[in-house]
Amino acid sequence: MNPDVILADEAISALDVSLWIEMMDLFLELQDQFNTSFLFISHDLSNARYLTEKANGLIGIMYLGKIVEIGPAKKVINNPKHPYTQALRWAPPDLSPDREMNQDLSLRKIDIPDPQDPPSGCRFHTRCPEAREVCKHETPEKIDVGPKHGVACFRESPEDHAYWSSNPLVDETDNSPSSSDDTATAD
Repeated sequence: MNPDVILADEAISALDVSLWIEMMDLFLELQDQFNTSFLFISHDLSNARYLTEKANGLIGIMYLGKIVEIGPAKKVINNPKHPYTQALRWAPPDLSPDREMNQDLSLRKIDIPDPQDPPSGCRFHTRCPEAREVCKHETPEKIDVGPKHGVACFRESPEDHAYWSSNPLVDETDNSPSSSDDTATAD
C-alpha cells in the first residue's frame, strides 16, 4: 500500500514490556524501508522519547486535545517549558535517573476538566501551578523557544504581556495562591 503516514495509537501498550523495544525498532525499520512517516501516540514519555530520538523526529505534548509543547525529545524532556510537560516529566521514574526525587510539582487541587467541555482560555489553567487570571480568558498561541521547539504558554511571552501583570489564580478550596510566592510574582 505504501502509505505516506501511519497512525500508531498506543501501538505497543498492550504488549509485554519485554517486547516494546523490539516493536519500536520494527517501526523504525519499516519507516526507513518504506520511506513513510509515523504518528506514534503514547501515554509513555520514555517510549515517545525512544522513537523520537531514533527517528530524529519531534515529540508533541497534548493536554485536552491541544498541543501545548512540541520539539526535539531532548529539548522537550530535558528542558520542558510548559507546566504540563514538567508534570509529565516527573511522573515516570526512568526519564531522568539523576534527578532529585524529592522535587515536587504541585498541581492545583481542582478536578481535571471534562475533555468534551474544556475550560476557556488555557485548557491547563485549572491545574497549572503557574496560572494567572489571564490564563482563564485567553488561549496562548505557540511561541518559538528554540529551533523546532514551541510552547503554548504565556510564561514564555514577552515581559509586556498581560500574563506578567495578572494576578495568580487562587484555589477556591483553600484560598491560597496556586503557586509558591517566589514564582507568583514577576520581577
